[in-house]
Amino acid sequence: MKVYAWDEFAERQLQRLNKAVHDGAVFVSGDETNGALSVPRNVRYAPTSCKAMIESGFSERVEQGSLFWWNADYPHYDFFKKHPDFDYYVFVEYDACVLGDLDAVIAQIRREKIDFAALPIEQDMDKWHWSQIQKDIYPKKDMRASLACISIFSHHALQLLMERRLQMAKTYRGRRWPMAELFLGSEIRKLGLKQTSLQKFGNVEKLSWFPPTLEDDLPDVENGTTFIHPVLDIERYIRSKLQHNKRLISFISPKSHLRKDLDRVGPITYFRLLQAFTKRAKVNLSEQWACMRSRVGHY
Repeated sequence: MKVYAWDEFAERQLQRLNKAVHDGAVFVSGDETNGALSVPRNVRYAPTSCKAMIESGFSERVEQGSLFWWNADYPHYDFFKKHPDFDYYVFVEYDACVLGDLDAVIAQIRREKIDFAALPIEQDMDKWHWSQIQKDIYPKKDMRASLACISIFSHHALQLLMERRLQMAKTYRGRRWPMAELFLGSEIRKLGLKQTSLQKFGNVEKLSWFPPTLEDDLPDVENGTTFIHPVLDIERYIRSKLQHNKRLISFISPKSHLRKDLDRVGPITYFRLLQAFTKRAKVNLSEQWACMRSRVGHY
């Protein structure tokens, strides 16, 4: 499980993951770029950092966000180097859940000799949100993107992907640098390795980038496997709902879906709603301005 901070929510998420695993070993991979994390001593722990990755030869290029946000696969390779003796590796972000029987999933992957499993982004790559700043990296016929929040790799695949990232750090001079979601699926395809969707192994109805699932609403899974993302505690859930809602009227109208949903988890102050409203209004104006400039040829 990959974490960027350690708190009671991360501990609960680890407990949920432990319930899904009986035959494998569960580790926490912690991003200590901004300082040490207070992970309990009884947890198998593998710290990493942006500095460590750069010193190991990985590129520090990003198009947006932080190094580990854009290159979400980097911690995979650091963990792989420290623990190279596993046949398969499952990486689960702190805000994702695998409920049910993960052992059965790995057993099937082993039987079918699958090298990579994640949830593919099925939409036309020309319409994918991130394609415009990455469209020249791979030919369209080779572009494959997938969510990186829950992903499974064979030892062979992870080794080749790590070598490819290191090679690109030395030789790639393209104008844009691929984010993990695009890099993993596209490179697996180029390598000719066997990949499949997590849908093959369980329920993925709530595996997406949005909307979030409140951890109190997580289902009891007695049979099979369920993959969910994002899963959030109350405070993170409220922040996510306020941050990603684009309809300004939703902040104002007490009958809106947003307000009804937030009222379900607890009272939200009008001051906080006003802050979120103002921030979203600024983002909307910025996006509209960027769109207008692109249409008249400034970009």
